[in-house]
Amino acid sequence: MDHMTCVLNLVFDCRFRESGESDWSTIPVTPSGSTQITVHKLNPGTTYEFQVIGKNPLGDGMLSKVLTVRTL
Repeated sequence: MDHMTCVLNLVFDCRFRESGESDWSTIPVTPSGSTQITVHKLNPGTTYEFQVIGKNPLGDGMLSKVLTVRTL
C-alpha cells in the first residue's frame, strides 16, 4: 500500500460523551475533509467531552485532546 492510498482513504470520527460518563458515542465526519459537524439530541445545560480521531487503511491515529463544552 502506498502513501497516496493512505492519504486518499483518510477519514475522521468524532466521539463524544456527557462529562463523567464512561461510554462514548461516535459520529463519522462526512463528507471526508469536512471541518465541522452537527451533533443532535444533546441535553440543555449539560457538559460534554469531544475528541477526534483520524483513520486510514493502516489503522487509527492518535486521539485529539479532549474538548469540553457546555450546551445552553
